[in-house]
Amino acid sequence: MTWRESLWRSIGYAIEPGIRIWLHRRVARGKEDAARLPERYGFAGRSRPEGRLVWSHAASVGEAMALLPLLQRLQAARPDVAQLITTGTVTSAATVAARAPGLLHQFLPVDLPGAADRFLGHWRPDLVLWS
Repeated sequence: MTWRESLWRSIGYAIEPGIRIWLHRRVARGKEDAARLPERYGFAGRSRPEGRLVWSHAASVGEAMALLPLLQRLQAARPDVAQLITTGTVTSAATVAARAPGLLHQFLPVDLPGAADRFLGHWRPDLVLWS
């Protein structure tokens, strides 16, 4: 591990309590789905399908709407490849669920060492598409 990675991990561990408080405040304001809050800490809400998996990320509703046609075409062309999409907002999650029910959805985890490690360790994507 480089000194930069070590520094970033140290900062992550130091600010983790503040991130937890921030997320719980967001739940109280309706900005987070309380039932799916563990996903923000990198805990998967479902099991990983067998075979290849493509992970796509769309931060907001607009990005999700722009990305969905591509993902739907990929799904039609390669039904053997599982697709995971992460988003950052409750509204974008609802949009994905309504417009592309065949896609796996999870909230993007916060950028903390444990959360990122859990997320990547569980999903093990074969390809990543960031919009």
